[in-house]
Amino acid sequence: MLASYITPATGQFGFIIKTADQSVVDSATLVNDSELFIALNANKRYFFIMLVYYTTTSTGDFRMTTVLPTDATGTFMGATLRGFGNADGDVEAHDTVEVPNTSDTDVHHQYLCGKIITKGTAGNFQFQFAQGTSDATPTILLEGSSLIIWEES
Repeated sequence: MLASYITPATGQFGFIIKTADQSVVDSATLVNDSELFIALNANKRYFFIMLVYYTTTSTGDFRMTTVLPTDATGTFMGATLRGFGNADGDVEAHDTVEVPNTSDTDVHHQYLCGKIITKGTAGNFQFQFAQGTSDATPTILLEGSSLIIWEES
């Protein structure tokens, strides 16, 4: 079930499961994921957990970031399921993280969790991704990637 347009009410969860693959080819420019986004209310505090699955090559690699509503703040921590890499630690939500050690075409897993504090402006929490270096072999964000988000009560 795709729940991209559900805004979680206080104490409730919003849940999105990606229903289709999305590719980036020959581009290191970040693009919006077509499904991993959700509307957030103004003046609220949210927490989220995201699990993304992707394929790439050592040339193409994988970059990711999140986009927040205007004036919102937030942090996230990311880790591969193979262990922590350069994406671990407290990262500003608007920073771009290049995920290390993607030297084969296996399915890779990236786990993100964090908090978002919105101020006076509502808007979308949006996941973005790209290749680390432009490459003709597609970097693919896979179906089944998911986002769970809830508003603090």
